[in-house]
Amino acid sequence: FNNKKINISELVLIKYKKIEGYYKGKKHTSYTIAGYNNNKRLFKLSGITPFKFKKIKEYCKEKNIKIKTK
Repeated sequence: FNNKKINISELVLIKYKKIEGYYKGKKHTSYTIAGYNNNKRLFKLSGITPFKFKKIKEYCKEKNIKIKTK
């Protein structure tokens, strides 16, 4: 987001993918998200922690942005 300015009002849909893995015997979860306006992808972020993803879901619910899995 630092290099590119995105107008949040254009955001219609966020698609996410949950990624689970094991490192040194511990389970780690992260998410990859992509934001869309109609058919065009505006951004893609990977390595989102579950805490940050929860905040993104709350924001989407507040702004009436659809969120679904890929």
